[in-house]
Amino acid sequence: MEITGRVTQGLGDYGVWLAKYKEVYRRATGLELFPGTLNLELTIPFDLPANCQRLEAADYGGAVNVNLVPCLVFGRRAVLLRTDANQDGTGPHPKTIVEIATDVKLRDEYGLQDGDLVTVEMEPGAADLDPSQGPPGVDSNQVIPGLGRSNRGDGLDSQLGSTKVRSMEIYDAIGTGYRELRRADPRLAAGILEALGTARSVINVGAGAGSYEPRGRAVVAVEPSTTMIRQRAADAARVVQGTAEALPVLADSFDASLAILTIHHWPNLPSCLAELRRVSRHKIAILTWDPGAPGFWLTDYFPEILEIDRRIFPSIEFLTQALGPTVVTEVPIPRDCTDGFLGAYWARPEAYLAADVRSAISTFTKLGDLDSGLAQLKGDLASGSWEQKYGDLLHRDSLDLGYRLVVASSSQSTATKR
Repeated sequence: MEITGRVTQGLGDYGVWLAKYKEVYRRATGLELFPGTLNLELTIPFDLPANCQRLEAADYGGAVNVNLVPCLVFGRRAVLLRTDANQDGTGPHPKTIVEIATDVKLRDEYGLQDGDLVTVEMEPGAADLDPSQGPPGVDSNQVIPGLGRSNRGDGLDSQLGSTKVRSMEIYDAIGTGYRELRRADPRLAAGILEALGTARSVINVGAGAGSYEPRGRAVVAVEPSTTMIRQRAADAARVVQGTAEALPVLADSFDASLAILTIHHWPNLPSCLAELRRVSRHKIAILTWDPGAPGFWLTDYFPEILEIDRRIFPSIEFLTQALGPTVVTEVPIPRDCTDGFLGAYWARPEAYLAADVRSAISTFTKLGDLDSGLAQLKGDLASGSWEQKYGDLLHRDSLDLGYRLVVASSSQSTATKR
């Protein structure tokens, strides 16, 4: 839905409250709002959607209750603000006036003058307030345009730091086989589903092709890579192209947030984890790898793997400090794991010789010397040396390789975000 209005003079009072309660609005919207609004006069009254977020005066210490509706103006993230008084007709503005706030002074940024026409896109952001309702006309696999933009309104590439761009480039290059090779393992999925508990709405961050998104719940996926997004199934959850550092949803929009084998790709991890706390009402569930783990036989052939992964995976202690008290559960990997991440083939060593298998494992793209390790592994498998050294593992149904499910619950995660 779009609304179009003409720029008009406002009362100038909203800027005072945006400045005074800057942190309240930042937590609610994820934006550093400029202390002032752009007023638009419409030809017909605008009524608030039923599901919009509210700031209650009693909760934030202000004088009025405020309704917030996410929107886009000139392609940048913004929020429509309206007090209860203006909504019920007792305030200074009629319903034909809407007030738009974003991270810049819109008049100056775009050279706007009174009488200029401005169009505001309402539906994508408004729908994100209620994850159970998709925007009309947008199918479950369609990228919601514009919501992946930075707070500055730049395009996605300019939002991303150099490390982020490299991470996106990796997955745009290697992610083409993820849908076939990184299929959800039902045993891992059961543990993730249990960790989510009764959460009815979930935001899946760094969602990839959507392998572990729970069915029967309202899910919104956030994923930066176009290649990964294009591999999502037709019936997958709707997806927003964006990054963990600036999630394009309002505060407390979801019961739970989910991050599956992705946080090691997130630069500025404290900010990203703070975003998970900001948008989650009840739970945060993260599947990751513990860099304190000793590794497994594969690192005998590729010792650089441990050096790389211990550098990029955060410690469990770091996550606990960032999220508050957590429940950490071992995630043993089945011998026939269907999700082809690094440790999935511990009982099928020949799989690592296949280029397509390695192409779905990001660590292999970072190795400096791949050929010598592959040659040694191939030779040991042919000679029987591998079985002599590691054959006892083949009698096991699963193995603890250091993968961990880290879960922070509501009272723990919200204690640090408020």
